[in-house]
Amino acid sequence: MKSCIILLMFSFLDLADSSCPLGGYIKSQPQFGPGCMYRCHCVDDDQCDYITGNCPKGCAGGWMGPGCQYGDIAYSKQVQQLLYGWNVFTDGRLATDGLPSTCARPATLIVIYLNATYRISGLVMNWSDAVNLTGYEVRVGNISYNPSSDIVNTCFNQTVTHRMDTSTDVVCATEIVGRYLLIRTPDNATTMTLCDVRVYGGRSLAYGHNGIQSSTTSNRDFGVPAAARALDVNTDTSFRSLSCTDTDEELSPWWRVNLSVVYNIARIVLYGRSDCCTGMYYFNNSKYIMNTYSIDNSSATSCLIKLN
Repeated sequence: MKSCIILLMFSFLDLADSSCPLGGYIKSQPQFGPGCMYRCHCVDDDQCDYITGNCPKGCAGGWMGPGCQYGDIAYSKQVQQLLYGWNVFTDGRLATDGLPSTCARPATLIVIYLNATYRISGLVMNWSDAVNLTGYEVRVGNISYNPSSDIVNTCFNQTVTHRMDTSTDVVCATEIVGRYLLIRTPDNATTMTLCDVRVYGGRSLAYGHNGIQSSTTSNRDFGVPAAARALDVNTDTSFRSLSCTDTDEELSPWWRVNLSVVYNIARIVLYGRSDCCTGMYYFNNSKYIMNTYSIDNSSATSCLIKLN
């Protein structure tokens, strides 16, 4: 059996405060931090500051936060806008297109559908201009938006008149699991014009670490498909992208990454090869067990099991 995977592991970490030498961990990718272990995602794929990770023109679409290394789970997602209780606007995605220069029309309630369940801890909202709001709240729901039936949990509630800067960071009182985000003014009368909403989705823990696998296929036309290819944060699933791993045909192949220290892992995303070869046993169609291991490898905990 052959395996081919690209791995992204998400959690929340503090930024590094050390420099990254020119050249980096992967020379074709902008990086920063000690040993170039962090990948920044700047507009036009510019190189970020080697120490701080700051991007000269801001974060590329789909990325946010310090060093533009945190995924934006609201990027390009569907948005529903309501004005005084009526669903009348169709340009809501201008608030999730990753461009602060484009704005959705004024509304009293905005719902962002994330299309999957996430752990939500905070977001960044960009407004058309500094405004005064008579309070506003951010809520998270886990089914689908229905004001009469769905149970929503409050992430943040500003109960007094508050002057909003053009960019506002919101941190949830506690982490909330949900499928959609609701932003509204409590009086249902004051309108808000949002130009950009980005929701923190975590960053890759695996980038810059050492990967190993049970074997590596040789004599390939596209270089050596070593385990490290699954750690480059490139999610292109074509083998020609030089970003997929590949093992020999063998019984129970495996792939592993050493994260060096202990983390609380919130989310794991796997990308399997999607092109080529009749009869090839792709990872996407495989049975697999995913384990996390203790520091001394003496114990394993099953994180994900797929046996069908």
